[in-house]
Amino acid sequence: MTEQQQIKDGLARIYALFEAQMHIDARPLGRAVARAGRRLPKAARHAGRRLAQIEPLLDNPKLWMQVDQPRAGKDMAQLRAALLAYDRRARRIHALLGWATSNMVNLFVIIAALVALLRWRGLL
Repeated sequence: MTEQQQIKDGLARIYALFEAQMHIDARPLGRAVARAGRRLPKAARHAGRRLAQIEPLLDNPKLWMQVDQPRAGKDMAQLRAALLAYDRRARRIHALLGWATSNMVNLFVIIAALVALLRWRGLL
């Protein structure tokens, strides 16, 4: 299998991981990386952008010669690792806990202000 075909297969696996892990069904790769946004680590986002620049060059043999093939392999490995490490359930739990914490703090402040007002007015 040629390196060009290996990169095409690797990109197909990355598209499958975007669909399976993040429920993002977007082509080309640049759009998928943009939709993932900050859910991907910074290094993986940069790797995805570099791969998105390489993707149109795969079908043209003359342009293919411009591709840094070892760098493309490293970028695919980095993006693949980031997608495999993504835990959607943990992300949701973390967001829910953040929301609940902020609401509890707000509720505590309102109750404290109410108690202070009632004491000041002599009702408590």
